[in-house]
Amino acid sequence: RRSRRAPRASALAPRASAQDLLGEGNARYMNGDLDGARTKYAEGAAIEAFTSERVDCLVNLASVELDRGAEAEAETLYRRALAEAAENGNFFHVDAAQNLASLLQGQGGYERTREASLLYRDVVRADEDRWDAWCNLGAALVDAGAPKLDAIKCF
Repeated sequence: RRSRRAPRASALAPRASAQDLLGEGNARYMNGDLDGARTKYAEGAAIEAFTSERVDCLVNLASVELDRGAEAEAETLYRRALAEAAENGNFFHVDAAQNLASLLQGQGGYERTREASLLYRDVVRADEDRWDAWCNLGAALVDAGAPKLDAIKCF
């Protein structure tokens, strides 16, 4: 008579949803646990089925990478989040755009600042009450050499 092995506990446990992983990542992030948040957000971003929460995991993972000093990885993740939201969810992720624009503007240089100003414009078109995007748009326009009158209109 052969004995049967019991299935591993992990095989019996339901897989966490992107929404659950986003919540767990947020809790860890708020407690300063960047490594734990990074793990949860990465798990949420790796879920195959498209959801807006999966995109939120990508955005938050990018923010964690930025906090860890990995600007290039953060930029890649913000761009991926914007692309996935547009392609799969048919929506514009204002937080991903705002964060990417801020990253690009902080890096400086004409091309990056110009791209940042275009992203800020997209953000304020999507949400005209985003005062932070209006202020950053004005600053980016000045940095990119736009007429100061255009920048003043943002403030």
